[in-house]
Amino acid sequence: MRRAPFATLLLVSAALVAWLALGERAPLKPLAESGPTRPPVRDPVGDPPPLPHSPAGPTSRVAVEIPFAPSAPPEEPATPIGRAAAPTRSDSDPIRVAVVVIDSDGEPVPAARVEVTSSGGSGTRGERDVLDAAQTDASGRCIVTAPSRKNALFASKAGTGTSGEWPLGWLAEDKTEVTLVLRTPTKVRGLVLRADGTPAPGARVSFRKAWTVSGGDPRVPPARTTDAEGRFEVEVDSWGAYLVAAQDGEERTGTSLVEAKPGETKEVTLRFPGAFAIAGILVDPEGRPVPEGDVQAWERPTPGVYLTGDFTRGRTEADGSFRLEVPRLGEYMVAGGAEGFADTEPVAVRLTEEAPTASVSLSLFPASFIAGRVRRETGEPVAGADVSASLDRSKGIEATPRPHFGGYFRTDRLGGTTGPDGSFRLEPAHPRRDYSLTCVPEPDRMEEGIRRQGVVPGGPPLEIVVTEEGLQGAVLTGIVESEMTGRPLERFDVTLIHHEEPDEDWTQFQRRPFDDPEGRFRIAGLIAGDRYGLAVEADGHAVALLEPWTMEPHGKDLRVRLPGPTRLEFRVVDAAGRPAPFAEVSLRRRGATPFWHVWRQIRTDEAGNLTVERIDPGRYDVRATKGAARSEAVEAEVRGGSTTTGSIALPK
Repeated sequence: MRRAPFATLLLVSAALVAWLALGERAPLKPLAESGPTRPPVRDPVGDPPPLPHSPAGPTSRVAVEIPFAPSAPPEEPATPIGRAAAPTRSDSDPIRVAVVVIDSDGEPVPAARVEVTSSGGSGTRGERDVLDAAQTDASGRCIVTAPSRKNALFASKAGTGTSGEWPLGWLAEDKTEVTLVLRTPTKVRGLVLRADGTPAPGARVSFRKAWTVSGGDPRVPPARTTDAEGRFEVEVDSWGAYLVAAQDGEERTGTSLVEAKPGETKEVTLRFPGAFAIAGILVDPEGRPVPEGDVQAWERPTPGVYLTGDFTRGRTEADGSFRLEVPRLGEYMVAGGAEGFADTEPVAVRLTEEAPTASVSLSLFPASFIAGRVRRETGEPVAGADVSASLDRSKGIEATPRPHFGGYFRTDRLGGTTGPDGSFRLEPAHPRRDYSLTCVPEPDRMEEGIRRQGVVPGGPPLEIVVTEEGLQGAVLTGIVESEMTGRPLERFDVTLIHHEEPDEDWTQFQRRPFDDPEGRFRIAGLIAGDRYGLAVEADGHAVALLEPWTMEPHGKDLRVRLPGPTRLEFRVVDAAGRPAPFAEVSLRRRGATPFWHVWRQIRTDEAGNLTVERIDPGRYDVRATKGAARSEAVEAEVRGGSTTTGSIALPK
């Protein structure tokens, strides 16, 4: 059954941000009390624990001009991907952490202050308690002790930057080393105005976190109060983006997005409602005014809805008129709805300095319906079945943008249940749109449903016959084998992703464990015509990624062979051939597989070496960056059961 794609995407996006943050970390060996050592980096901190690997196997080399300089033997592998280890340390146990602090160019930062905070990465500056602190030595290193993995690390140095908070919950179970990167803070200067354009002194300006970037979790600054000229100023961590708004009593401005980039100064103007507005009238299909109707406006382009967080909603008066006071000038979409009608088409308007208000007329459509009957093969009616219909975004009037988040459209999603005679009627449906319909005969078994595509409202009643084959939908089956032994694998995990709508991103990641002596798996209830992708992983093997495919009505059968453990070793040097310590290396897997495995961002060790365990087989574009020097992409082909090596030379 289809789910709300944006909510799922948010969860996936959050998981992706956390994983990328882990990927930038390269661990250091624990420091001796007597002084720092300079061991090679073996693997990025916080990555999924490494797969067990066999002795050195065949090696696939990348054709580059500088030979790889081998480093020390790898550490003993920890728990494989997809299998949780028996914890060796409780989250509440103290942890001694070796920290190295570097700047954005990858150079060690001496005399930086490193703190253990109580916020776990989510607190504001006003709520943080410092539980331990230390200063880095000449090599940028120090040791701190955290009461538990529920705490966070934070590093700073005046004139260099801040690290954002680094939750110790990101740290892999068997790791006690962290690299913190300092980035120059972003200065935010703002002006808060009243509706008439005069300054708003004493307004309270608040901040919320919009998103983070790889490697740090930005602290949320406490609220600021505007001065006599309505101005405020604050420095924020440049590790993401913030949503900023102002409030004065019951009045509140719109929300502005501030993307914090290192060393930049961002100017923000917040204005209380009243200066900019969209006015108009909502009418029925006969042109008569509609009182108590719903109207809403959102900013274009559609992705801006999430970035700004602003929707403006209102109700029509007795004469059908409305006025929506919007937060700023720009382009908006406006739409309306009312009980007993189908929603209007979204109408585009533009507000400018010359025309800060706009007038629109919104026309409702006659409400249509989707009706039918659900029965079994014997003719017996199915009562109490859940029936739902969602807009087919690939058809109808969807050329005009619609919001993916926060909007309310009566006709986008419809739902109901069948009566005693198995009949149903879903309304109000839009007469100019097609729908995808799902029928779940037994609501406590939501995974089993019958789906119909291209349902046209107002057509003849649908006859839905419940059969076992129909409940199963399209079925994905397969067998998972080890490429090393040629035998089936009994225990493995399958992650299935679903491309739910033609105009949206990949959504609905579903990970399922399987335990079968013949290595078989079966996933029912898939939708013919939709796009799917698959990843399979098991102990002692590299992950197998299958390129996306379109599901056929008769289903699909797969034979998946998991390769042996893989490993990637690279060396990065500068233009003079010297090792490039703490260079940032990005790995991007070619292909259309939309899994988080396809991209990583990590750093070399102090000898310029990089070792990545458990990397998925495939072709990668490898780039290195240190300071202003950025290399061209080097292709690396990672093969299962082998070690791929290569080198990158940074330009002058």
